[in-house]
Amino acid sequence: MTTNNGNDETQVGGTPPATPPTTPGGGVGDDKRKLWLIALAVLLIGILIGVGIAVAGGGDDKKEAGDDSSTSTSSSSTSTSTSTSTSTTSTTLAPTTTTTQAPNPSDDPKVNSVSANPGSTTCATSSDSKSVTVSWSTSNATQVVLSVDGPGAYGTYPGGNGSQSLGLGCPSPGTSEQHTYMVTAKGPNGPDAVKNITYSVNTIP
Repeated sequence: MTTNNGNDETQVGGTPPATPPTTPGGGVGDDKRKLWLIALAVLLIGILIGVGIAVAGGGDDKKEAGDDSSTSTSSSSTSTSTSTSTSTTSTTLAPTTTTTQAPNPSDDPKVNSVSANPGSTTCATSSDSKSVTVSWSTSNATQVVLSVDGPGAYGTYPGGNGSQSLGLGCPSPGTSEQHTYMVTAKGPNGPDAVKNITYSVNTIP
């Protein structure tokens, strides 16, 4: 044990524990820094929560918008279907009636008369030369055809009235011959009209 004179203190049992150095103002600064970090962390957490809510709300809005769009599309499809159904409705029209004018018999071509001049011919000998004039009268005819002893055309003439001189041969003495003269009237408003006469030629014995 060591004894000091005066005011010296007596130390027993070795060196006393050292007191840690104290930084001026150090404890208060650390507390403030911790408070700022806590406040900043709370602010960041609040921002993150707000962003999450906003994102979730935007998704719901998009979903609702999608639902609205789907509903609008469905309504549009229904409207289009209704419009199409209306436009394709068939309408039955009344059949068109065509009036056909009945033919008027008075417009048909006609042969009014056929005649021969002279009415008959008598030859003195078989070498005689004779002739006959065939005349006709027609109505509603645009063309007249004269045939001699058959259906072939001897001549073609305008419609209306006309005549034709024809040569005659004389038969053997004491015999007679007959000739047929046929007149055909043709027109645009009806069937052909035909009329004929029979003409006799005689040779005296």
